[in-house]
Amino acid sequence: MREAAWVFGVSIMLFGCGPSEEEAEFNYGEAEIEALVVGTWSGAWRNTPDSTARFTLDVARPATPDQRASCTSRTFSTSSVTEGPGQRVACGPTTDMNLEATLTIDDGSLELASLAGHVMIAGEELKGASLWLGSEDLRLEAIYDHSARSWRDCRATPPPGPEPRGPIAECTLEQRVP
Repeated sequence: MREAAWVFGVSIMLFGCGPSEEEAEFNYGEAEIEALVVGTWSGAWRNTPDSTARFTLDVARPATPDQRASCTSRTFSTSSVTEGPGQRVACGPTTDMNLEATLTIDDGSLELASLAGHVMIAGEELKGASLWLGSEDLRLEAIYDHSARSWRDCRATPPPGPEPRGPIAECTLEQRVP
């Protein structure tokens, strides 16, 4: 057992978190990601087709630093049908930024709900992003469309559970104040 732990430790020191032929060159950094999502957002919160309220979402970086290893994330996908499964592996870098947020709906149905999550960008270019924030009661998700320079497909859903349930609300992230 000690030998296995020693080999694992030496492997991490020599090779880092995983094999990497070349370091990815990103066209965005921490400041661009923060400008994309951190701040006070306002928008419309629609529970039913006839019921719309205004909401405020305060998004910030966590006060405590991340305690994760600084490793490149990779995702593998299957190859095309003509090549057969497993003959060619595709991977790509991702960037994550942990976030915390507070959600308030002006109709009083939710006040100062504390959320935690992250924003994730796939690839070396800032072409889009995915936002996930959640608590025990709900998950808030949105997709950033770089070409439109706006967030879309914003929705609140119940947390995963044994019984499938529909969305709690649809929302729009309309305006951000840094």
